[in-house]
Amino acid sequence: DYIREYSDPHGALQPMSSLGIWPLDTLTLKVYVYTAAEVEGVRKLTTGENMSLTICSIGMWGTQVLMHKFLEKSTVRTLDPAQADYFFVPTYPKCASDRGKMADDELNKIYISLVQSLPYFQRSGGRDHIFVFPSGRGATVFRDWKQHIGQSIFLSPEGHFTDNYADQAPYFSSHKDIVIPGRLDQRKNGLLDRSKPQAERGILGIFYGTHQGKEPRKQLLALSKKFPGEIDADCARVPEYFAKMGDSKFCFAPRGQSSWTLRFYESFFAGCVPVILADSIELPFADVLDYSAFAIKWPMTRID
Repeated sequence: DYIREYSDPHGALQPMSSLGIWPLDTLTLKVYVYTAAEVEGVRKLTTGENMSLTICSIGMWGTQVLMHKFLEKSTVRTLDPAQADYFFVPTYPKCASDRGKMADDELNKIYISLVQSLPYFQRSGGRDHIFVFPSGRGATVFRDWKQHIGQSIFLSPEGHFTDNYADQAPYFSSHKDIVIPGRLDQRKNGLLDRSKPQAERGILGIFYGTHQGKEPRKQLLALSKKFPGEIDADCARVPEYFAKMGDSKFCFAPRGQSSWTLRFYESFFAGCVPVILADSIELPFADVLDYSAFAIKWPMTRID
C-alpha cells in the first residue's frame, strides 16, 4: 500500500527547487553525506536486519530516512569533504531499535564506534556534524551521546524532552539543534480527502488517542463527557478517524509522553485549527512561520 501511495518509495526525493523556499542560485551551503561504504557504523544503522528503506521511512519517525534521502539528491550535497560546511551522518536509530530489535547497549556500542570512525569528525570536534533523532527520545537512544556528540547538531521533532527520559534532559539545545516536523506518510492523503468545508463541519473539537496517564489528554476525555456533541474525544483510534478530523473545526494536540505530537501536523491536512496543549513545545521553523496566524497554543492549566 505504501509503495502504491508513492511513486517515490521514500517520499522525499523531490528537487529542492520545487519547495519554493530558497533561491538555489544564492544558496552556497554545502553538505557532505557519509555513506555506508565509507563508514561501517552507517551501514549497521541504515541497512541492518529488517531495516529496509521502505519500512524505516513509514510512520511518524520516517524522517530518519527522509532527511538522508533528501540530502543525497539535494543540490547542496558535495562529494568533496574539503568544500563541506556540514557533514550529515545517516542513521536510522528508531528503526534499528523497533525493527532491527537492537537493545540500547548494542546501539550505544555501534554509535560510539561510528563516531570514532568518522574521518572528518575531529575537524571541529563534531560541531559541524548533523545527526537525526526522529522520536521524542531524541539523542538518548545513544546513551553516551553527551561524551561523544554533545557539540553536534541534532535534527529532531522533540525540542523539549520525553518524560521517560527526563533524567537525561536537556538533550535538545536551541542554540544549535533544529526542530523538524514529524512524518505523516500516506495519512495526509486520507485526511485531505475527508476534509470538509468549514461551514459544513459539525464537531467543535476533537481528540483521539491513548491518554498515556497524562493530564491534558485525560482532561479532554472528561470534557467530551461534559459537552457531548461538541467535544469528541476517545482513547482509541477508530476507522472513521480521518472523517472525524475532517468534520471538526478545532483539533486538539495535547502532549503525551513528550511535548510534540503528530496530531498537530495532521490538523493541517484535515483543515481544522490546531489547538496546542503543550506548554514547553518547540515548533519547527518558528523563526519564519507566524503560528499565531493559524494555530492556538492554549495553557495546560486552563483546559477545563
